[in-house]
Amino acid sequence: MKPWMSQIEIDTITKYLSKDSVMLEYGCGGSTLHFCDFVKKYYSVEHNTEWYNKMSKLAKPNTKIFHVLNYPNLDEKQVTAKNWDELDHSSRSREFAEYIKFPATLNEVFDAVLVDGRARPECAKFIYDYVKDDGVVFMHDYWMRKHYHVVEGRYKVIDAVKDGQSLVVFKKNKE
Repeated sequence: MKPWMSQIEIDTITKYLSKDSVMLEYGCGGSTLHFCDFVKKYYSVEHNTEWYNKMSKLAKPNTKIFHVLNYPNLDEKQVTAKNWDELDHSSRSREFAEYIKFPATLNEVFDAVLVDGRARPECAKFIYDYVKDDGVVFMHDYWMRKHYHVVEGRYKVIDAVKDGQSLVVFKKNKE
């Protein structure tokens, strides 16, 4: 199963990985099966039960996929964060709290994180303290979704693919 990304997006992610890397992914799929070949350990968090059941059967030995089920309160008024500080108070932050915070249970600090699942800006904010200072965070489908850009309050863009679905590569902004 190939990642649901363009070849340039795949190549961009791959160039930041090494056989010593520990990687986390929010939202499993073809990317899980592909990128795990380039790292030492690969963790993925998935919210969809059927997809988790399918993907967990395909996981490679260095890969652990976790099912963290959340049912969003669809009756709740959707509140989108307008800046980094508001991400903790968005409706997605509340709806997917267990999913967003699950990586804290892994007792790992990550070299690379691919944010390609639910509540992406909220996941990027939460994972900030679990990414090594020289680590990278990838966010898929970034450029077309302006509400994702609030993460630039604490991350700096170091690489990007603006065509197709789009991808951004971040480092922590220490300024």
